[in-house]
Amino acid sequence: MRTVLVGHRPLVRMTSSTEVPDDGVPPLLMFRDVEVLHHRLVAQGATKEIAYLKYLTKAYEWALRKRRDEVLRAEPEKDKALSRGLA
Repeated sequence: MRTVLVGHRPLVRMTSSTEVPDDGVPPLLMFRDVEVLHHRLVAQGATKEIAYLKYLTKAYEWALRKRRDEVLRAEPEKDKALSRGLA
């Protein structure tokens, strides 16, 4: 007898269903997360590094916005068994 641990839904779970994080959503990056770095760069007068930090944070913000828009436009997936007529 062979045990199969792969199925339509997880058959074995190491955590409860309420503790499973949504791995598909990237973390939010707020100004307070980079505020200390920003203030240190300002104190050093590192204008190029400040501009690069701004570029990175704006690029990250744009990527999140693009991902959100794609998710909102996505159509729900049909059950594969139903689409093949097996259900």
